[in-house]
Amino acid sequence: MIGANLTLKPHPNISHLITEGKTVFSDVLCINSHQLSLADEEYTRVHDLFKLKEPLLFKDPKFELLVERYRMMRTQILSREGKHHQTLIDLAIETISEIYDIPEDKIRWNVSFNLEGFIDPSFEGEEDELDIDSERLPYLEQEVKKRKILNALVHGSSMHVWKTCHHMVKEELKALSPVLPMLYDSYTSVLGFCIWQGLPDTLKQGFDEGTLVTQGINRITFDDDQPSIEVEAINFPSMLHEVNKGVIDLIICHGLPEDVTEDELKYIYSKADRYQDEYWHYVVSPSIWARLLKFAKCKTQNLPNILMEISLLEFDELETLIRALGDDSDRAEKLLEKYGITN
Repeated sequence: MIGANLTLKPHPNISHLITEGKTVFSDVLCINSHQLSLADEEYTRVHDLFKLKEPLLFKDPKFELLVERYRMMRTQILSREGKHHQTLIDLAIETISEIYDIPEDKIRWNVSFNLEGFIDPSFEGEEDELDIDSERLPYLEQEVKKRKILNALVHGSSMHVWKTCHHMVKEELKALSPVLPMLYDSYTSVLGFCIWQGLPDTLKQGFDEGTLVTQGINRITFDDDQPSIEVEAINFPSMLHEVNKGVIDLIICHGLPEDVTEDELKYIYSKADRYQDEYWHYVVSPSIWARLLKFAKCKTQNLPNILMEISLLEFDELETLIRALGDDSDRAEKLLEKYGITN
């Protein structure tokens, strides 16, 4: 049971859906058997952060009070960020670029605040009718699983950034408004806790009804061989989250197969990159990322190369590595060395 020894419990059906095999990772065997332990580890972090940042609300965490607090923080952040949008955009790009040592001319950025109150995260139009040879499906399904695993690193790293990265620029933020760091702490801790008090359908309904708001989106495109990352976000923590997602997603593109047709690549994306599956990345993926950092023992500036090398692993090698991370075993460090993935 997730959070069994903690004061506040998550929604009980989260554990139920995991054990019933109804998550994005249910067909990814190297993750599936570890989902409960990975989720428990992440919920413990979320629980303790919520207790630290919102001690009064922690004592009476009714869902309607959580939503009210979330909306109040969102409004206050909006009012204090309003005069500083370009400064915050530049700060988000500079912060993530510094973390991963990204040269200024490496990526073309198009980052903006979305103040309309609605961000469509799905980009889903009519589904194309894909020309897929049935004999290719076993290979393509393996590539779908590989993509799901690599997506766990994208989302896991970005959730870590969303909760913590604004502390790296605390003084810069205080120069804009002394209360911004505190507001960001409250905002991320309350929304992070809300994720665990509902289920995917419940949260989707909250987004649809406007009680909750989609935080941001990112897109990657290639023009003249230079990648472009487009980001929309409703506030600075969400912008950090989406800028990071764009960077890590760009890196794991090295893991996409080259021996596939355009329709086969669309098939892989359609199965592995579904927006409705992101909930389970919020629940499970941060612990995969935390364990990778634990065993990689590297500076953040070395992470792009490490992630690229991981994305280039053969599927069975990647499975073996992720299984070792799931076991929280020192074998993960030895496998990184074996595969030539070093600092």
